[in-house]
Amino acid sequence: MTPDIDSPALLLDASTPSIHAGILSGGTWLALEHAQGDALSVVPDLLAAALKSAGLKVAQLRCLIHCEGPGALLGLRVAAMCIETWRSVPGMQAVPLLAYRSLPAMAAILRLRGTGGDFHIATPFRRGSYNVCEAVSAANAVLDEAELAALPRPLYFIPQRRFKDLPAGARLLEYDLAELPRALAASPWLLRVAANAEAFSPQPSEYQLWHGQRHRAPERTMRNHVPPEPLSP
Repeated sequence: MTPDIDSPALLLDASTPSIHAGILSGGTWLALEHAQGDALSVVPDLLAAALKSAGLKVAQLRCLIHCEGPGALLGLRVAAMCIETWRSVPGMQAVPLLAYRSLPAMAAILRLRGTGGDFHIATPFRRGSYNVCEAVSAANAVLDEAELAALPRPLYFIPQRRFKDLPAGARLLEYDLAELPRALAASPWLLRVAANAEAFSPQPSEYQLWHGQRHRAPERTMRNHVPPEPLSP
């Protein structure tokens, strides 16, 4: 069953360097703000700007919509933290939370623009690997550079802050949510009810063991030590 979007709804998407915050009502934007920068500072500012532009307060929101990724994990986690903080405010616990994924949403937007047939959308995951969405199935896969190069074109590419190089034969795609309300209306399956705001990662995070030791330069013996020459008076 397709979830309903109660109005007004706040939408937050920090999956790319172009972070978006907007207020949806009746299938249109009451406000839509976007900016690039550090998610820790940009996300709160965009949320405040979107509410101010729509003339609303947090307590008036009736729905929260969260982009869970794939994309920039730091931005997604900051956005999820903000959403979960708001859901802990008295009076907001019963507000429904909906989630969508970035690449299928952009595929639906490209359909609205007239892009037909099958195509793929890719965005960097880790160095040498990419999240890739097939437009027809909307399935997400992680491919390496050779597998990405072997995909049939057209291939659209959404860069991330640290990974901006355009793959050979790919088309640069600006991550712009201006047409998202129309895409959600045409493809309501993009949304699902979520229990919590979480960042989607197709593979577990990798961590290195911390040894708790300082990194020291190789020690020099006094025999190898050459004292500096005295300064001239």
